[in-house]
Amino acid sequence: MLDGLKKELIRRKRTKPKFYHFTGNSLCEAEAVSCLCSLGEAVNGTVYVAHLSSEKSLKIIKEARKKKIKIFV
Repeated sequence: MLDGLKKELIRRKRTKPKFYHFTGNSLCEAEAVSCLCSLGEAVNGTVYVAHLSSEKSLKIIKEARKKKIKIFV
C-alpha cells in the first residue's frame, strides 16, 4: 500500500517533507491498530501501542475499549 503511494508521489515530483502526510501513514497506522485490537480481543490479551499520530487510530482504540479490550497507549 505504501509503496504505491510513494511511487505516485515520486512520479508527481512531490518528494519534499511537506508532502509526507500524503503517504497514507495515518491509514496504515489505523489498519495496524485495528489489527492489534482484533488480536487482543481474540486472545483476551493486553495490547500496548507506543505512539499514535492519527485521530482515526484513536477512534479505533476508543471503540475497542468499549468492547472491554485491554489496550494501553
